[in-house]
Amino acid sequence: MKTALVTGANGFIGRHLSATLEGAGVKVWPFDRIGAFGQLVVPHDLSGESSETYIQIAVKGIDAVFHLAGTADARAHETGSVMVDDITAARRVLRACGKEKKPLVVGSSAFAITRNTSYGVTKGCIEDLCTLANRSGQPVAVARLFNVYGPGQENAVTYRSAVVPGLIGRFSEGDFSIRSPQAKRDFIYIDDVAHSLIVLMELLEKGEGKPINEVGCGLLHTIWDLGGLILKEMRLPGPLVTESDVSPEVKPYNRAALPFERALVDLQTGVQRTVSHMRAKVAT
Repeated sequence: MKTALVTGANGFIGRHLSATLEGAGVKVWPFDRIGAFGQLVVPHDLSGESSETYIQIAVKGIDAVFHLAGTADARAHETGSVMVDDITAARRVLRACGKEKKPLVVGSSAFAITRNTSYGVTKGCIEDLCTLANRSGQPVAVARLFNVYGPGQENAVTYRSAVVPGLIGRFSEGDFSIRSPQAKRDFIYIDDVAHSLIVLMELLEKGEGKPINEVGCGLLHTIWDLGGLILKEMRLPGPLVTESDVSPEVKPYNRAALPFERALVDLQTGVQRTVSHMRAKVAT
């Protein structure tokens, strides 16, 4: 892989993946509906009527495609138009890559496992499209992402809905409450996610890999323990306060049962890096 097109290049994962690819010597063509990531982003809405022809032209001159574009705000998917737009965009990218025989890695979410939310239904439909294409011989694989976190996530509009930056944001405002403290989640650091996406693409280029791949650590941590780590790294006195004593069941989408790759960054190290980044940002 010498060249790669990354959709959703302005997003949290897209930015990190693009930087990792460029660090490995890959020429990246960032593709996003908002052209604000550097000067090379191609501003284009993949759900627009003209996007089908446009994306077909775009993939001709590159070696690989990473499709990460989509509406990150899970609540927005409760409106049918957002669901249709994201599924339509994925279908167009899938079809263009199939026509040009380009390997494609598509980002999804662990919520696709149960599909009990509109967001989960959207991601599940996209996974189904990719699985059918894979069975027909197209080199496409899904990266089913669990709780991704890391430096730069605070730039996202919906970052408060994500667990790690949400807690950091509340703690910085003096709110040390923990909702559902015994709830457990599988947290994976952004560098490990970028690495897994690239390895998955390399497998596709070799004609290997599975259609659905879980990208997580495979380990569960309570929100209470996570809050303790964050509080320690932020050097705040606390104390943590419990908002709810309810201990929810461990749902299938809480943990990657069979992680695609072994995570290299543990939760404590990842939290240290994330908090340090935010502290440095505030200082400047």
